[in-house]
Amino acid sequence: MPTPPAQEQPAQPSAAVHPFGAARRRPLGRRAGEAFAGLGLLRRDPSLRMTDHGRALLMWLQRRLVPVSITERELQQIPAHLIPVVADLALECAAGWQQLGEQLQRRSRQIG
Repeated sequence: MPTPPAQEQPAQPSAAVHPFGAARRRPLGRRAGEAFAGLGLLRRDPSLRMTDHGRALLMWLQRRLVPVSITERELQQIPAHLIPVVADLALECAAGWQQLGEQLQRRSRQIG
């Protein structure tokens, strides 16, 4: 029986062609819930798992952490006229996370 020909992999669009350029990331190779190593570490920490505030923080993070590479298929379906709106929303979210990260880093330096 003849061996079937190898299937070609579809060409990956370059950042210059991809409408989200820098937002394009290589696939993470993990399930969505495991994509962020830090979240896994937080989930295993008893000081979070065993308190109401800790569990609320874990749920808050789980709802807000979205690996971009997993959603690329959905991003490709955005109508062209809405791409600027979605881009603005993404940048707004990124700026908010940047501010949060910087604030937490400052707190961490004060503690340690």
